[in-house]
Parts: sequence; structure tokens; C-alpha cells
Amino acid sequence: MRDPILIGLVNNAALLLALCLVYDVLGAKGGSPRKLPMRVATGALLGIIAVAVMLNPVPWASGIIFDTRTVLLAVAGLFFGSIETLLALALAGVYRYHLGGHGALMGVATIASAGLIGLAWRKRRPALTGEYSLPELYGLGVVVHAVMVLCMFLLPQEMVYPTLARLALPVLLVYPVATMLLGALLAGRQTKQRTEAALQEERNRFQAFLDASPFILFIKDTRGRFVLANRAFTRFFELNGGGPTGRTSQEIHGDTEYVEGYLAQDRQVVETGQTITIDTKVVDPDGGLHDHLVVKFPIRGSGGEVAFVGGIDIDVTAERAAARQLREQEERYRRLFEGMIDVAYRTDREGRIEIMSPSCQRLFGFAQEEVLGRPIRDFYAGPDRRDAFLQELAAHGEVTDFRAQIRRKDGSLCWVSTNARVIRDGAGEFMGVEGITRDITRLQESEEERLRLEEQLRQTQKVEAIGRLAGGVAHDFNNMLGVILGYTDLLLLKNARFDAETRGHLEQIQGAAERSAAITRQLLAFARKQVARPKVLDLNEAVDDILKMLRRLIGEDIDLNWCPHAGLWRVFMDPSQIDQILANLATNARDAISGVGQVTIETANVELDAGYCRAHTEARPGRFVLLTVRDSGRGIPSEELDAIFEPFFTTKDAGQGTGLGLATVHGIVKQNDGFISVTSEPGQGTTFRVYLPAHAGEVPARPARPARAATPPNPTGTETILLVEDEVAILELGATVLRGQGYTVLGAPTPAEALRISEEFPGTIDLLLTDVVMPGMSGKDLAGRIADTRPGLRTLYVSGYTADVIVERGILKQGVNFVGKPFSSGELSAKVREVLDA
Repeated sequence: MRDPILIGLVNNAALLLALCLVYDVLGAKGGSPRKLPMRVATGALLGIIAVAVMLNPVPWASGIIFDTRTVLLAVAGLFFGSIETLLALALAGVYRYHLGGHGALMGVATIASAGLIGLAWRKRRPALTGEYSLPELYGLGVVVHAVMVLCMFLLPQEMVYPTLARLALPVLLVYPVATMLLGALLAGRQTKQRTEAALQEERNRFQAFLDASPFILFIKDTRGRFVLANRAFTRFFELNGGGPTGRTSQEIHGDTEYVEGYLAQDRQVVETGQTITIDTKVVDPDGGLHDHLVVKFPIRGSGGEVAFVGGIDIDVTAERAAARQLREQEERYRRLFEGMIDVAYRTDREGRIEIMSPSCQRLFGFAQEEVLGRPIRDFYAGPDRRDAFLQELAAHGEVTDFRAQIRRKDGSLCWVSTNARVIRDGAGEFMGVEGITRDITRLQESEEERLRLEEQLRQTQKVEAIGRLAGGVAHDFNNMLGVILGYTDLLLLKNARFDAETRGHLEQIQGAAERSAAITRQLLAFARKQVARPKVLDLNEAVDDILKMLRRLIGEDIDLNWCPHAGLWRVFMDPSQIDQILANLATNARDAISGVGQVTIETANVELDAGYCRAHTEARPGRFVLLTVRDSGRGIPSEELDAIFEPFFTTKDAGQGTGLGLATVHGIVKQNDGFISVTSEPGQGTTFRVYLPAHAGEVPARPARPARAATPPNPTGTETILLVEDEVAILELGATVLRGQGYTVLGAPTPAEALRISEEFPGTIDLLLTDVVMPGMSGKDLAGRIADTRPGLRTLYVSGYTADVIVERGILKQGVNFVGKPFSSGELSAKVREVLDA
């Protein structure tokens, strides 16, 4: 053991083994690239080992040393990178050059050639396949050391052949073997590193695969310890201290009642070797329970025995909660569907019913099973409405408030309103129709009734509008008629100057004017604007008073039947208006009867409720006295019923009437807060029903009719009268008539002129005769102004306007003197005398 050569060889072998440690620590792991600082450090360490090898040489001769640096550097070039090898070559070469001696040049050359050959061999490895083999490593050693033998020629000449003779063969025999052994050792370690790297990469991929799963995945050994788990496991159980690996179920879950169940399941898998599925509860770190579905399966070892238990754990808490919620929603929708009032349905492409809510039985009489599969068209009362429904659906994709009639099971019809839309699949293909249908029979009937009432209201408004027109015309018409009548009376008073023919002409003029005045009064009655003198009366007595006249009016061929109701309620109205109503209705009945026939007049008490009033727009609830006039005439066509109360509407031939009779009746009834209805059919006669409000007061005793006093036709006087009239013709006529009776007349065409005359006239003014409506000032205001300076002045108002206009101006009150236009000269004279004598 004291042999220096043997000691050097042992030291060299130890240093070569150090290279293996360097490779284990600093070599490339699985081929992954290293950073430059690490490569430089590795090269420096290799260089240091090479220097250490040279510090333990095998001495041969003075200045000539042999060691295993060529083995080291060749293998370094083969297994390390170029940076590491070149750095090691540089350090080793510098050190050998530093040692000097006869073999310095040879030493540097062998260092360089060994490392470079190793690098060159490494570069050609991509052309080879498989791992480093022993022959390949041995070949590398032969090449490196054959070059080393050649480098011996760099020794001093006298030393070349002796060195070759003694060392060439041992170098070529021993050093390649040492290179092969060292390379094989490093190749084995390289293979191990690559295998470990591949296994780690596979493990990383497998772990990444497991971690990507949203489910909890794990593997346990047969002792119940976790050997593998994914990130979902760690996250669910909040394991922040290195994961579950190496831990037991008790350590993770705690000592709970559920852990023993987990362990029992593991034992079952190990003992039976069968996969099991468990629906269980899992406790989270906060103590909360979760619903989990766990599949546990055996993992067998190489001998076929169960070596591990694998598990797939799915947290189904949210899914089961969603399922419960879905079931609850389905139950709510089912109850809603079954309890809904409207009918929900769905049809297929051909229009056959696929779904229909149970409410179809309540609304239409059909049970669900009776309608499913049937074409929905079968239930439409009219196929044209089904076609219209499909057309609107095709045009817009939906329909809203589509109305049609549906035939119920019992054959009756009902109105329905449908909202529906088209159903399409994901590709846009037509799949059917779904909708909701509502029974709107009552609503439809109400709307039809509303339309009918609106039509009645329009007719009423039309009559009202014509009435306002008639009232507006009355003023000017009365003025003109007053002029005609007044001057005709004046001419007739001077009858001594006219012969019989002229007098006859004047009487014709007077008659025409009076007939025109009568037409005007009818217009005013229609417009409900004539001056009335109402009083409480018994309608039966009023009818009794006019029966004789009515029988003469209708003729002998027509029977007049009078059917009074005993205990009749009282009414409050002008008796003359009752006469007008009956006279017009009797005349209308007479004209409707050809030849013989009957007219019946009846009275009755009626009390109307809100239901009746909803169907009759003019009616109102309360107590009414009903006056019915029925005839057996030809009747009125339905298209004429809405127009019969319009003024001047008539079915009579020209010259047989003005058409104001029924319009007058309508106006009088409305003026007294009543209403009138008519029913008629062609060939079945006509019935007019007049509803007059009942009056709660008592009927006064009927006064005896006083004997008419003999009054001079044209009373005279000598008083002074201030006559105010904005219509010049009436002013001149009034002045002429009154002056002809002996009065002093002060005429004024305007209120301002009347005030001036009143202030300037020195004598007494006994009467103010004034128009009511005048420009600038009303007659009432004028009377008040003059009364301030002439107390006790009597006033007589005259107007051609209708009563409602006069009332608006406060004229028609108790004790106020008024005469309406048109008036005759006698009527004016008599009224003036009456006021002056009062």
C-alpha cells in the first residue's frame, strides 16, 4: 500500500467518483436548460476536480506525470455542456502549464484534446439513438487516449520512444476501460434522472388533470391515509398546511360520527374489491353538512391485490337544492296552471291541441282529455275568425286581444279574447302556437251595450244641438213675426177704409203670421225653451179634460180607449203642455192608421232602478208617472226610429205636416225632467211611453173657472211710456200702436239713449217698456239705473229670446211683468194697460 503508483490510482479514482456527485447535484435535470451562473459554477467545479486529479499523479519520470484527467475531461465533455467543459479545460490547462516540466506541452495537448473530443462526441449524439452503450463509451475512451498516445510525440525526443514503449499499450488498454466505466456510471445516473424527471412530469400532468376537475378526487392506502388528492379536496376542506397527503380521515374531518362511516366504506372496497356508490353527508370545516355523492373503487397492485382506494366525491348540495327548488317551482306552476281562471293552451304544427289547462272544463264544458289531440279549429263558431287569427299570427308572430266566438260543449256560444305567440325551435322552424284565452262574454256584452248607449247618447246630443239651433232662431223670427202681426192689426183696425177683398187679403196675411208663430212655439217646445206655467196636477184629470177634443181630432173610425190608473201619483207641469203632448201623439197615431183602428191611452205609477237606467241613457232612478199612448197603425221601420224626434223629420207626404209634432213632445218631456221611449214594428203598431217625474206634494182643490171679463179689445190711456228697443222696426211699431191708443211714447233705440231721455225729460214717465237683451246693457240693468232717479217707475219687459236666456238674466221671477214676441197690437195694449193699472 506504500506504492506511490497505487496510491495515485486510488486518489484518481476517488476524484473521478466526485464527478458523479457533481453530475447528480449540478447536472441537467431531465434535459431542462440551466441558467448561465449555474453552468459557470459547474465548469469551475469540474476544472477544480481536474486540478485535484493532477495533484495526485502517477509518477513516471522526471517532469512527466500521468493521471486520469483525460478520462475526467472526456466524460465531462460528453455529459456536460460546452460552457462547463471549456471552462474546465481552461483551468486544467493553465494549471498543467504552471506545473511545467518536460511533459507540459504534452499535458496541455492531452487536456485540450480529451475535452474537445468529448464535446464533439456529444454533438453527434442527435444522429444516434438510445442511451449511451458500453461499446460507445469504450470507443470514446479509445479515441481520446489514442490521441493522448499521439501527443506523446510532443515530449523531448529522447523521451518519446521510451515513453511509448512503456506506456502506450497500458494507456490504450486501461484508460479506455476507465472511460467506459466512468461514462457508464454517469449514463446510469443520467438515465435515472431522466426517468425521475419523466415520472415527475407525468405526476405533474396527472395532478394538473386531477386539479382541473371540479369534483373531489383522492387516493387512500389500505391503512386509510391519503396518498393523493386534488385541489378541490384541499379547497373544500380548507387544508392550507400541505394538503391531505399522509393524513387520515380523522385528522382531516375530526372525530365525528360520519368518519367511521367513511372508514367502513374503505374497508368494504378493500375486502370486496368492488366499486361502491354512496349518498352521504360530508362535514365542512365550519361544521356544515353537505350532500355528497361518492364513488369509491379499488386500485390494484402488481400482484392483483387491492393496494389503494380511489374516490370521486361530488358535492351535490347545490344541485339537490336546485332540484328541490325546481320541484317546488314545478309544483307551484302546476297549481297555478290547474287553478288559473283563463285557459292556457299549446298547439302543434297542424293546430292540434297538445296542452290545455283544466279551466277549459269550467269555461267551455270540455275536460282536458276531451280536447287533447283535436284541432283547435273545431271549437271556433266561425272558421273565418280562425283564418283571421292565423293570418295575424303569420304577419306579426303574435296576436293580442284577438276576439272570437267559441262553441261550448252544450252548443252555446261565448266570446273569448286570446293572446298568443308562435313557438319556434333553435333553428327557427315553426313548432306550434301557445296562448292564453279568456272568457269575455260579459265584457263583450257590456261593450255592445256601451256602443248602443253611445249611439243613444249621440242621438240625444243631436236632438239637443238642433234644439239649441231652434232656440237661437226664435229671437229673430219672433221679431219679424211681431212686425208683421203688429202692422196687420193696425191695418185691420182701420177696416172702414178697406173693401171686403182687401180686408180678406189682410186676414190671410194675419193668419199666415199666426201660423208661423205657432210653428215657432212648437220649435221652442221642442227646444224646451218656451215659457211654462207649471203646477201640481193629477194627470188623470188633465187627460179627462182633453178627451173630448182628442176624439174629435182622431175621427169616428178610430176607437179611443182611456185606461186611467187609480191612485196615480201627482206631477208638476204646465197643463197646456199635457194637452200638447196628447194632441201631437194622437195626431201621429191617427195618421199611422189606415181606416179603422184603435188608440189607447194609459197611466201608471212606475219606480225605476239603476239596472233599468243603465240600459236607458235618458232615464234616472226614481218614481215616475207613466203616460202610454198605443196605436194599431202601420208601425215605424227600425231604421227610422232613431230620427223620429228630430224636427222636420216626417214620413208624410208634402203638405201633410211640418214634422214638428214628435219633436215638440220630446222637447216638452225633457223640459219637465222626464224622458220618452218608443217601441214599434212594421204592421204591429207603435207605443209611446212618456215618463214624468212624480211630485210629492198634495193636489190642490180644482178652482172653479171664472167667467171671462169683458175687456175692451184695445185699451187706451194717456200715460207717458219710455219705449226701448234695439230693433228699429219693432220700436216704430210699438210707438205707433201705443200712440194710437192715446199714450205719449218716448222712443229710444239704445239703453244709452234711454238714459239720456230719462235725465232730460221734465215730466213724469209712467212706464218703462224695454227689450231684455240689447247691446251694451240689459233691460234689467237699464231699469235699475232709471229707477235710481225715478222711484216707483213701472217696468214691462219684452223679448224674442227664449225663456232660458231670459232666466239667465234674472227677468222671469215672481211679480215681474213680461210679454213675449211676437205679439199683436191688442196683446201689447192689454198688457200695458194691465201693468199701469196694477
